[in-house]
Amino acid sequence: MSYSIVSILALIVHVIINQDVLWNRPCKEVSADTALRRFFQAVMVFYITDILWGILHEMLYLPLLYVDTAAYHAAMALTLLLWTRYVVVYLNTRDSFEKILLYGGLGLFVLELTSVVVNFFTPILFSFGDDGMYLRGIAWYIIISLQFIMFLITAFYSHMVAQDSQDATRGRYMTMGYFGLFMCFFILIQFFNPLQPIYAIGLMTGTCLIHTFVLLDEKEEYKARLEAVLCREQEQKQELDSAMHKAYTDPLTGVKSKHAYVEAAERMEHRIHINALKEFGVVVFDLNGLKHVNDTEGHDAGDEYIRHAAKLICRTYKHSPVFRIGGDEFVVTLEGEDYANRTSLLEVFEKEVDRNLEENGLSISSGMAVFEWGRDKTYQVVFNRADERMYRRKQELKARGARMRD
Repeated sequence: MSYSIVSILALIVHVIINQDVLWNRPCKEVSADTALRRFFQAVMVFYITDILWGILHEMLYLPLLYVDTAAYHAAMALTLLLWTRYVVVYLNTRDSFEKILLYGGLGLFVLELTSVVVNFFTPILFSFGDDGMYLRGIAWYIIISLQFIMFLITAFYSHMVAQDSQDATRGRYMTMGYFGLFMCFFILIQFFNPLQPIYAIGLMTGTCLIHTFVLLDEKEEYKARLEAVLCREQEQKQELDSAMHKAYTDPLTGVKSKHAYVEAAERMEHRIHINALKEFGVVVFDLNGLKHVNDTEGHDAGDEYIRHAAKLICRTYKHSPVFRIGGDEFVVTLEGEDYANRTSLLEVFEKEVDRNLEENGLSISSGMAVFEWGRDKTYQVVFNRADERMYRRKQELKARGARMRD
């Protein structure tokens, strides 16, 4: 049982640290992830056969021990075959060394399976004495020597590729080379100590190396790439938000732009069409005397006149979007609180304009209309009514201004 303890611990460690690789199926069947998953699963099978070997050998139950030993050798060959395939897929150099590894791993696997089958008739690989003593055949020495050579080739190949690689991958390639060197070292010890679980120790050491210096390193690199992508996306979002803000904001006054107004009007048209909007109001504004200000005081004064008008409109209609749709034209769409207080708000606004007119100050014409559900079919109809009322107010203010001058 003491023999099996090492493989039991190796199996536990293997399953715990590599559970995501062992059980999670990768998206692509032909990939390094798939190759590694198959290799790790083969290692797990080997540990199980090694655990059973220790138990059965201690019990001296020879028939089952013989079968398990055959499975042990097949699992050993399978781990080598799948390791060479993982190295080839991961390094992906597409050179002659790939064929050496692929055909070498496959040839050794076939040789060991053939030896296992032949061994049932002629003990060329292993046998057991009457006292349960494990005896090695000539094929055992040949196969263990070939395994040593194959792992050495994978180590040499990985280190060779690492020398020509970038810093990001060089360490991972070097680790794969160290795996091959470790296996060579433990196979050499196994050669002189066949009744010790040395091969299992080698696999446990090597797979821990792969987990720590390949898998975790890949995860850190992926995390860094993901953070960089998220950072770029955040920057792009900020740039887009900035561009959208510029597109939807009038640069002179800070209220919403004509582009924003067109989209808002289209949304309201759609809501009217689907009967999702049943009450709203529109207030249209037009500045009086802007041309006179521009002509007599200059365009800077005219810009200040427009800004002053926008502030007055925004101060009155605090809960509604204010749009500048032309040089001296503004629109407010009323919903919610401002719609409920629309009459009093317009009265307050017009009284302030009247006071300004007496002081020869800012003059703004305004007109309001509300949506009549069941009668008005489009937003534009409501806007047109508000626009007509604004022009009537404009004529009234002009007439009043003329009488005051007289």
